[in-house]
Amino acid sequence: MKVSSRSRAAVRVEKSRCAMSSAAGVEGRQARISEMRAFLHADGALVREFDSSATEWATTLDANNYGEIRFTYTNKTAKTQTAAKLIAFVDLDVDRDLNGYANEYGVFTSLSLPPGTPASAIAATSWEIDEPGFLFGNIYQHLVAGALDNTNSVPASTPDDVSMALGFPLGDIKAGATVTLVLRTSRIDIGGLRQVDPDSNVSTWLNGYATFGAAGTQDPHLPETPAPPSLILVITGLAGGAAYRWRKWRRGATLLMVVLLVAVGGSSGMLHSTCSAQDTNVGSSRSQPMKAFAIAEQAE
Repeated sequence: MKVSSRSRAAVRVEKSRCAMSSAAGVEGRQARISEMRAFLHADGALVREFDSSATEWATTLDANNYGEIRFTYTNKTAKTQTAAKLIAFVDLDVDRDLNGYANEYGVFTSLSLPPGTPASAIAATSWEIDEPGFLFGNIYQHLVAGALDNTNSVPASTPDDVSMALGFPLGDIKAGATVTLVLRTSRIDIGGLRQVDPDSNVSTWLNGYATFGAAGTQDPHLPETPAPPSLILVITGLAGGAAYRWRKWRRGATLLMVVLLVAVGGSSGMLHSTCSAQDTNVGSSRSQPMKAFAIAEQAE
């Protein structure tokens, strides 16, 4: 297991520093990501924890930190990682620079897929809303154990520092297979989990999905689909039958041509029987069918 390079204590210090800055009237963005991690579990254990400094992360967020966050993982081992699951953890602060971060609460919306997801998208099946673990929350222990508790420990009745997590079941990840996790933050309802700052009346939704493979490549996670043996036999039989019928038709056509030529030759002989013996057309008309038949035989 690879432990995150950035300590969570440093995150807490940073959040506290920002809270003190807000008292001085420093104005910031509407949403701030204090911490972002991914936890990959497989074969009944934690494979790795990825903090925000990992190269597997990429973002396309706007100036207010709304948009998409992508996490791409490739199984570089030589074996299949079984019963895999990927858990995404995000510690968001809404209008932190205006009124701090301990005045917020969470709301579970749904585990439905966000709008505009691909047909192969995998929806989250587990979730958790909790204090990040600096005071009373136990979400970090659940992330490491790979078991979110599907509860909201920071409801509207007891606002505090909010963090959120979504769990995605992946099944088996074959050697060389790639899985991509897409997280979305939005100011409009996209399902998933919602974080609210009641003082500024701003809500931020977090939702996402997972997919296997990369665009334009064969997904190693899925077996290749060969043609059914019965279909191959049918195609082979049709091709063989067509070839046989072609040969049979060609032989029949050749014999018919021979018969016609012989008949024409015979008629020609009868027609010219009264002609002079020096008429060379009689001999040539009787020799051409034999020559045609010989050519047909060679072609066979």
